[in-house]
Amino acid sequence: MAAPAESPSRAVKRFDIRFDEHLGLADLRLTGATASRTATFGRDARWAPRAGSALHLFVSHSPRLDARRSFLTVTLNGGILRSLPLDEQNERGVEMVVSIPVEMIQRANELRLAVVQFAEGGAEPWTAVGSGSFVALAYDEAPAPVNLASLPLPLLDPSGPRELRLGVLVPSRLTVPTLEATALIIADLACRAAPRAVDLRFVGSVEEEDPLLIVGTPAEQRMSLVRGLTVL
Repeated sequence: MAAPAESPSRAVKRFDIRFDEHLGLADLRLTGATASRTATFGRDARWAPRAGSALHLFVSHSPRLDARRSFLTVTLNGGILRSLPLDEQNERGVEMVVSIPVEMIQRANELRLAVVQFAEGGAEPWTAVGSGSFVALAYDEAPAPVNLASLPLPLLDPSGPRELRLGVLVPSRLTVPTLEATALIIADLACRAAPRAVDLRFVGSVEEEDPLLIVGTPAEQRMSLVRGLTVL
């Protein structure tokens, strides 16, 4: 098994963890004087958080809230990120951007949205958070650990937000033992990643997929092409 070796220089990247696509959340509607919702999301094991992460919330609320007593409070892993007033400026829907300090981002994260809201005239107050909201996570990729005990890492990370996709290099000369070994390894990785599904891509070149699973002898796999790889 092999994972691409990291370049010495690592640029800061960004991944948007979307409420709808990655967290399975529809529009959130918080009703009553007090209400809250929580959501959890993971960080890929190879991602080292960097400055620049932020939570983007698309917020609207019922009209004529008492702005002096109505707030949306955003909490991450038990620490308050920000408390936002609910007033006329964000009544019809705005994008609220909340910065996330690097030290607050963990491998497993719990995000909590809580409202305290009072409507004038006795109407039932509500605040809505759109499903298009997202966590913009800034990171760079650390070198992959070379340790069979950590499987399915670094090939697959079931706790991370990304789709679980695995490339499998097709040998130029395939023998029965190599075919059986490939099938067993794929089955084991899929079991370790369960209940999440793994999207397999069978490729003919090491440049086509990352991460990449390589099984076979040098003669079978044209090992002259397999350069710059970290082998497990």
